[in-house]
Amino acid sequence: MQSRQDWLLLTLSKSPGGAMSPVQIQKSLFLFGREAGSSIGTHFYSFVPYDYGPFDAAICVDLRRMEHEGHVSGQWSPGRSWKNYTLTGYGRKTVLVLERDADARLVEFLERIVVWVKGRSFSNLLRSIYAAYPEFAANSVFRAK
Repeated sequence: MQSRQDWLLLTLSKSPGGAMSPVQIQKSLFLFGREAGSSIGTHFYSFVPYDYGPFDAAICVDLRRMEHEGHVSGQWSPGRSWKNYTLTGYGRKTVLVLERDADARLVEFLERIVVWVKGRSFSNLLRSIYAAYPEFAANSVFRAK
């Protein structure tokens, strides 16, 4: 069974164009956890309603640790206060092993989620998640027009 950190690396590996913003990572893992349910085990991320919907600070901690370990690279977004994350060569090698051992159906499902998330604008992504999971809009600072 993969750990939550394994699923985080696999999420980054499925990103069209490579880089993912923290919001895209958070929402991909949220949807994956909600939709895959018990298939991914009980030690997954625990999301709470936050400024921009479902959020788990453990993802940020894991990203920083993985960056320190050399699995991911974080690049500051021009004019923004966050980094976009991509896998490093070391991270891609790790993912090859993870994919070999993971349930192929779950990896394919994760890829569909990541592609869907990456294909949406920020506002469309949040509106879609709030429509499906309204309880996660409770603390949102985002207001759709």
